[in-house]
Amino acid sequence: MIFMVQKGFLNEEHILFYNALEDAVTLLFSVFIFSQVLQVLFRHQHLYTSILSFDDLKWVKKFVQLGGLILILWAIAVLLNFVSETIKPPYNYYPLRLGTSILIYWIGYQGFFRYVVLQDRIRLRRAIRKDETSQKVIRQDSLQNIQKNAKGESSFNDTDSYIVANQKYLDPYLSLENLSEELEIGSSSLSKLINIHAQNSFPDYINALRVKEATKLLSDTNFSSYTIVAIGLECGFGSKSTFYTAFKKFT
Repeated sequence: MIFMVQKGFLNEEHILFYNALEDAVTLLFSVFIFSQVLQVLFRHQHLYTSILSFDDLKWVKKFVQLGGLILILWAIAVLLNFVSETIKPPYNYYPLRLGTSILIYWIGYQGFFRYVVLQDRIRLRRAIRKDETSQKVIRQDSLQNIQKNAKGESSFNDTDSYIVANQKYLDPYLSLENLSEELEIGSSSLSKLINIHAQNSFPDYINALRVKEATKLLSDTNFSSYTIVAIGLECGFGSKSTFYTAFKKFT
């Protein structure tokens, strides 16, 4: 291209048009790749189920939002290359460069922070969760007692023992519906049972158990090297903010 400019076959206007066209093609290809990544993330979660057991990937939604904003800024810059006579490179690319810099720093922070938390959670899970064999024995004994008594304080005690012994509260996806299905009692009956005897709603009852577990770990010197966030997440809370809110409420 330098040779063609020197020989006079191309002028500055031709070069600017070529650069704008090349940028437009690159943008379209990036949009295509971005859409393919989104399909893998949201349509094929079975490909990374092991990751979902430690990370709900909510941060990916923020990444998608920031990535979408970057693509919009890029599209505006490319459009200005073709239609604007006053705003030309490099000025039309300044917002894009700023947005890209913010995205890069944010990804770096997320990567470092989540890696530390992930390592803590892997070690914590091995330390605090009971093995599946012992849970099966407890589960069968507790279920028989619960199903014999559908009402009353004895049924609540059996239900509470079942939840605690099997560490059901450590599951961040635990809901009234799936627990009642597992216990083979109606969700309304289970909700009423907890409201009467625990004097709490189902979410508050479960969160209180999670806070109790987190408090026990935080006061144990064997777990002093772990981050507070990792302990909160591994005790069943879905996010750092949810853990902090519940901790203030129940302590």
